[in-house]
Amino acid sequence: MTDVRSDRSINWHMGRPDETGPFPTPMVERICRAQSKPIALVDAHEIRLLVSQEIALEYSVPMAIDILRQTPLVSAGHYDGDLLAACLGVKVEHWRESRSDHQRLRDLLANLKTNDKNINARIDDFLIMDIAQAGQKRRKTKSKGRAS
Repeated sequence: MTDVRSDRSINWHMGRPDETGPFPTPMVERICRAQSKPIALVDAHEIRLLVSQEIALEYSVPMAIDILRQTPLVSAGHYDGDLLAACLGVKVEHWRESRSDHQRLRDLLANLKTNDKNINARIDDFLIMDIAQAGQKRRKTKSKGRAS
């Protein structure tokens, strides 16, 4: 994430207009409002929502990592560690495209252990993830499927 202006919204950075509604669901409304706010005003709950819904990951993931660097097990509206859990659920394709964010999160997680066995297992999985290899395996599998 380069040249991000915290006084501007995610929508502004992405060159998209702000949506004004009506919105089909309350969740869509929360997402649209979060994307319309100046980045400096987007809170942890909104960032968790954007990350977990895989929206504007090039902006929401770095914002999440910044929060996690301060408080790794922050509660972003549901439970302690929910923002971290959302980041750990991001697909490998994003990490392949955003290697610096992948490394920033790896550095943060390198020595982190929690009382939650599920989160610890997900941290371990993230730390052993080979983002370059994962994409190659997936492409090979798809190629084989087409040849059959």
